[in-house]
Amino acid sequence: MVSPAFIYLGLFVAATFGGLVDSIAGGGGLICLPALMATGIPPSMAIATNKLQSVFGAFNASLNYYRSGKLALKPMLWVIVMVAIGALLGSFVVVHLSQQILMHIVPVLLSLVLIYMVFGSNKTLPPQWFNHHHLKEILALVFGLLMGFYDGFFGPGTGSFWVALLMLFLGEELLQATMQAKVYNFTSNLFALGYFLFHAHIMFYYGAVMALGQIAGSQIGAKMVLKKGSKIIRPIFITAVSIMIIVLVYRLVQH
Repeated sequence: MVSPAFIYLGLFVAATFGGLVDSIAGGGGLICLPALMATGIPPSMAIATNKLQSVFGAFNASLNYYRSGKLALKPMLWVIVMVAIGALLGSFVVVHLSQQILMHIVPVLLSLVLIYMVFGSNKTLPPQWFNHHHLKEILALVFGLLMGFYDGFFGPGTGSFWVALLMLFLGEELLQATMQAKVYNFTSNLFALGYFLFHAHIMFYYGAVMALGQIAGSQIGAKMVLKKGSKIIRPIFITAVSIMIIVLVYRLVQH
């Protein structure tokens, strides 16, 4: 029988590494969620507890980016509102429906993100697209609703998807996209957690231990991003997304 101390230590280590990766490239949930499920708790409880611990890492990274003076929150406010609405809708659905469909779709979407980052990460839509009927603003709001829903419903790769969408469709460069993605990720995590607090069971002791790891990992990751910028983001992003694809495909094959 595994001792409780070993379980808590394992969760702390997983959360620390997950927070570091998440603050740089996204995908930390694929480290933390399996760690929670390995303790033997039900999947729905693991998803809810994962939101509790991930909120702390996302908040800490977002705060570091904001304090750096390189991130402006005011232009993001309406997108943040749409992310919050989407997250609440997604959380409602996850409590009532199966996630099997998304389990098959996500690896395909992540593969597209990986191809974009490897071969076309410097390409965006033509600038004139954004000057026609406020297309850029409309796209940002639509993405906010969709990605908020996705994170509330399922979650893996949310940060990676955000970075790709911000770069390809909204014309952001990699560093700015990474910082904005973390703020949106924090928003969807927070509102999904709020819903789960009333409609799902959460392992608060597990969540508290992992929150400490998330804070430590996200602190390290955010400082690395601010110090080294795109030089550190790009290779870690590509590596993290590649691992996410492998893990998700492996799970599908196993089932």
